[in-house]
Amino acid sequence: MFLVAGVSAEDLLYHETLRGDLTDYSISIDDKQGNHEYTLTKTNDSAILSIERIVVDSSGDTKEWEYRDFSKDLHISARRNGRMIQIEKRDGRRSINEECTIPDSSPWHQLFPFGMENFIVQGEKERAFWFIQPQNLALSSMKAVRGEEKLINRHGIMERATEVKISINNWLSRFWKGLYLLRSDDGRYLFYEGILRKNLARGTVELVKEQL
Repeated sequence: MFLVAGVSAEDLLYHETLRGDLTDYSISIDDKQGNHEYTLTKTNDSAILSIERIVVDSSGDTKEWEYRDFSKDLHISARRNGRMIQIEKRDGRRSINEECTIPDSSPWHQLFPFGMENFIVQGEKERAFWFIQPQNLALSSMKAVRGEEKLINRHGIMERATEVKISINNWLSRFWKGLYLLRSDDGRYLFYEGILRKNLARGTVELVKEQL
């Protein structure tokens, strides 16, 4: 059974634009026993495409991850204990249980840049982190690099935003990298431009609504 958050402390709405198609990203952010829970729901024409949930600690490090793609009958759940991550994947009738070990002290940011707000707030210049590829459960090393700060006009409101370039942390970075804009005062994810899905065109994701 997929776990759904209760009453939300914050609700965010993003619009993804890819090849002229519009997909809504609805994000609910809740407090959960001192941690933060992010629940991302993707919809297209009111149909739910997928739901993804993470629980992060006060530093933004992922402790739990759950993902469901309804079109593929795919369900993944993972829980971290120390540096060990236990993963269960159900793909149709197949069920796979795996374990992977984070080899160093770098954090796990599964739903980046959500959970990475303190990267901006604390003034970090660069951060290595880990990410699990949903398609094959491979643990991938990623890197975030802080760029310039700029003043942007977002729906008639001027805000200071900081560029963050995120890429795979090895030679595969030539195949995927993305440019994110995070609000400078709190690290809120505002905008993304880059490859949105594997083997598809470049697109954008933009925050269009915040509700406390």
